[in-house]
Amino acid sequence: MPSSAFSRARQVPTGSSTLIGNLCAIISGLLIPLGFIVAGIATVLLQDRGLHASPVVLGRYLSVPLPEWLLKMEPLQQLILIGSVGVAIALTQALLLSIFYRIVFHRADSVVAQLHRDTLTRCIEHASTEGVTAQRRRAEHLILNSLPELRCGLIAWYRTTPRRVVILIGCILLAGLVDIWLALLAVVSWLLVWKFYRWLEGMDEPEGSQWELPRSRERLVEMVQEGPMLARLQTGEEFNLLYNAQLQQLLDLQAVRDKTTIRRVPVLLLAATLAIGLLFFALGVNLLDPTSGLTLPAAIVLALSLFGAGMAAASLAKTQHLMQVAADSAATVFSFLDQPTRAGASERLGIGGLNDAIELSHVTLHDGQQQVLANDISLRLEPGSLVALMGSDVAALRAIVELLLGFGRPASGKATLDGMAIADIHPSALGKQVVWVGSDGPIWTGSIEENLRANTDGVTTADLADVTRKVGIYDRIQQLEEGFSAEISPGDSRLEASGRYQVAVARALLAKPAVVIVEELSASQTDLPEDPCLDALQELVKTGTLVVILPHRLRTLRAAERVVLLSNGQIAGEGRHEELLTSSDLYRHLNYQLFNPYRDLK
Repeated sequence: MPSSAFSRARQVPTGSSTLIGNLCAIISGLLIPLGFIVAGIATVLLQDRGLHASPVVLGRYLSVPLPEWLLKMEPLQQLILIGSVGVAIALTQALLLSIFYRIVFHRADSVVAQLHRDTLTRCIEHASTEGVTAQRRRAEHLILNSLPELRCGLIAWYRTTPRRVVILIGCILLAGLVDIWLALLAVVSWLLVWKFYRWLEGMDEPEGSQWELPRSRERLVEMVQEGPMLARLQTGEEFNLLYNAQLQQLLDLQAVRDKTTIRRVPVLLLAATLAIGLLFFALGVNLLDPTSGLTLPAAIVLALSLFGAGMAAASLAKTQHLMQVAADSAATVFSFLDQPTRAGASERLGIGGLNDAIELSHVTLHDGQQQVLANDISLRLEPGSLVALMGSDVAALRAIVELLLGFGRPASGKATLDGMAIADIHPSALGKQVVWVGSDGPIWTGSIEENLRANTDGVTTADLADVTRKVGIYDRIQQLEEGFSAEISPGDSRLEASGRYQVAVARALLAKPAVVIVEELSASQTDLPEDPCLDALQELVKTGTLVVILPHRLRTLRAAERVVLLSNGQIAGEGRHEELLTSSDLYRHLNYQLFNPYRDLK
């Protein structure tokens, strides 16, 4: 249930004290009716030109005793003192609200921050069975939509409860002490007006209008898009007639809704005016009756109390709406967090390298919405080879790469490494033997040395210098003041995209894994005559490492021992670069798009 999910979100440990926040909220809420009483006393002072007797009567059941020393003061001194009390109440209110709102935002942010961390944990757990792309889509929805909506709902809840509730109850009780019957009449009148409004809203809403208007607008958009083609098949006058007919249908639907508003607003205004008139009449009768005990100051206190109660009630109604949205978002978040994971990491196997091959046998891969990404893929990747994966279907390429890295499971078929299902291999063992090199690194916050070493043991300074020379970044690192000890972070301006890519390739050279999967850095329009990173990867191939590369440079395709071409989620061809240029129109087209230096000239 969404409401229970929202309640569960409020119970997430925040590490902050709720007692102080609730205490500030309660005191702040009680200061509102206290301020109205002070305003009533000030009105008595101004009306009678001084406070002459105690207690001050502000209603049938509300009398405020005053100290003797206050009654002996001059009227101006009394006014200054009463005004000072009002200012003190306002300053106290401001201080309490400042503390209260800090606590409110801290509590909401702490809850959402913890749910962000839980989301990361679950995404990592689910990635091994469902793939990285599916987790990105889920995380994107949660982080961009559900968690911000939940945060707004939590803030509204913390702001409203208990402060607005205390204000509402306090103001209603104060109004009842002034005149219980007038207070009841006001509450009942406004409840009736509200119910009448809701009744009108439900009664006047045309059936189907919630979807007919949007559909009519969408049809107009479609006609505008189709206009140039339809104008060639029909005369301009005929097309204009069709468009005007659709436009008139939209105007007719809007007119139906407008009529309901035209009827609703005057009727509602009349009902509200009658309710207010009834209240004023009852108030006037009581003011004109000397035995009623109701005076002008009491009437002011009553009006202020009813106003305060109305504002608190409106805030509660708004909070209710925000809580409904937040409850749905909380249900979405916890639905994801509560999903069970499959086989635990402790139940998986270890590997010592790649001896035979990685084989994909009739593999079909789905995304998070069970849409086919790759269909019936059969592929054998042997150690000591450089294989390029290329195609027009980026989603299929990404899904296959994720599968090789151990993320996701085939919907059908088998994916094995030396005969063992990749899904059954322990993530830490697979992570040591199958290394990812992205076009942007990845780089994490730390020293260059830490980024190069990663989890590789026994790396010396000489090793760092050797691999960075091979990828062509050694001189650039030495130009930094702290050399290999220089602190870097993602997006660091001292390491542009090529530098981050070079660090990642150097890291793979140090790790000497069984498999390296590379997303090559995009080249400029003209192919580079030299590529130290490709040379380093080819050297790694000679040691027996399988290098699978997503190429972005023509030199890489020429160097690959085999190019696997994918189209529409299926293998469309295999072979060396020269062979595919001869046999595949798609491959020639992709080469033209990627590597023709004149493709962008007009």
